[in-house]
Amino acid sequence: MKDQYDVIIVGSGAGAMTAAITAHDAGLDVVVIEKSDKFGGTSALSGGGIWIPNNHFFKRKGGKDSLALAREYLQAATRGEVSDARIEAYLNKAPEMIKYLDDNTQVSYAVAAEYPDYYPHLPGFLAGGRTLDPELYDSDKLGEHLPELRMA
Repeated sequence: MKDQYDVIIVGSGAGAMTAAITAHDAGLDVVVIEKSDKFGGTSALSGGGIWIPNNHFFKRKGGKDSLALAREYLQAATRGEVSDARIEAYLNKAPEMIKYLDDNTQVSYAVAAEYPDYYPHLPGFLAGGRTLDPELYDSDKLGEHLPELRMA
């Protein structure tokens, strides 16, 4: 291990690995530090589903979502406890992030079309399309690193 890196990522869940990928792709020297002897973090245990409003996967399937509708839902769900700036950042960057992964990595997601938003009584609710589940991945591609993947 070297003494210096441009970016140090702590943890190896989906968020951490996405940060590592994008930093690496930007030409930075990256190291991922994990406290466990296994990588994958909580994402490996949870199944890795993510909530990304206004995503391109749903649009490809003819789904109807929008920034305005997702904003309305998030503002209602967070009850004023999250700043508008933070909500806007999420609404704009989350779809960009998932598109980047789709275009530049082997990570792929599928629309959980029948998985609704959590609060059906809130304005902006959708009955499906915002939750994405990771597609199956051939774990044999991990080669000698497969035993290092968190399984439970």
